[in-house]
Amino acid sequence: MAFCGLQWRALGLLCDIPFGTLYTLFARWTRLGLWRRLLDRLIRLVTQQIRA
Repeated sequence: MAFCGLQWRALGLLCDIPFGTLYTLFARWTRLGLWRRLLDRLIRLVTQQIRA
């Protein structure tokens, strides 16, 4: 997943969501550490699947 502005701008255009709204949401999630927790969880799940 890329965090570049272009992809998020395209997402906003396709869904009729203003870029400022998307930016605010993702900035808040970054500040709260949500991205890190999601990535850590994904790594744990993939590791468990590989070991199974």
